[in-house]
Amino acid sequence: GGPGFGGPGFGGPGMRQRRRPAEQEEEPAAEAPEWMKKMQLVASALGPFMPFAVLALMMVGMLLLTTALRFFMTRAVIIMPILYLTEGTVKKVLLGLVVVGALLGLC
Repeated sequence: GGPGFGGPGFGGPGMRQRRRPAEQEEEPAAEAPEWMKKMQLVASALGPFMPFAVLALMMVGMLLLTTALRFFMTRAVIIMPILYLTEGTVKKVLLGLVVVGALLGLC
């Protein structure tokens, strides 16, 4: 081969081959958690309608996320100073007042 390839320092007869350690004994499969069993029950009950249910849940999730994003973006001038300039209970109270004010149509 070319320079540096195939010589005694690179893959030649003196090079050791690494061997993977023998696979350890496989552990017995653990019992599925309770919530997973319930999800499997729901999925099997829905049967062929499962893709439609997943699609509907994704649409609801996107709707909630866009609503929350719109809420924060329209009130960013009020929310950002509260987030960065206050701490602890004061921050929670002020953010709660912003939410209540938005529900009442004040801000």
